[in-house]
Amino acid sequence: MAAVDWSDNRCVICGDKNAHGMQLAFPAGADGVATTVTVSEKWEGFRGIVHGGVVAGILDDAMWHAAYALGGHSVVTARLEVRYHRPWPVGEAVGVSARVERQKGRLTVARAEARTAAGLVASAWAHFLPADGVGPTGDRRTGG
Repeated sequence: MAAVDWSDNRCVICGDKNAHGMQLAFPAGADGVATTVTVSEKWEGFRGIVHGGVVAGILDDAMWHAAYALGGHSVVTARLEVRYHRPWPVGEAVGVSARVERQKGRLTVARAEARTAAGLVASAWAHFLPADGVGPTGDRRTGG
């Protein structure tokens, strides 16, 4: 299974080498990953609301980091389902957390959610599979 080459991370969500990306960090804890995200108007859909695809991308990336923190190897998203509970306001701090629910064979199942002080903004679950053979180093995050 592929280890991640973080030296050239150009992911639009978490890549520190992507000058046009969000450059989010997802620190790992005992129960997955958690961070606070404030999204600028650069990423809005309707005025004042974060674009739904960006919300999905953030939740997907959070779950990816939870899976990586648990297993130490890169995975790719095989299935992603997002539920939008309320609009994610541009410029407002939103807590994002993700955890692995189970691993069975090659399959990893994870859940994520985004919350403001007013409540749940979005929730997601995903299936991940090993990233074997993806990109030149076997990792989707190398941009190769």
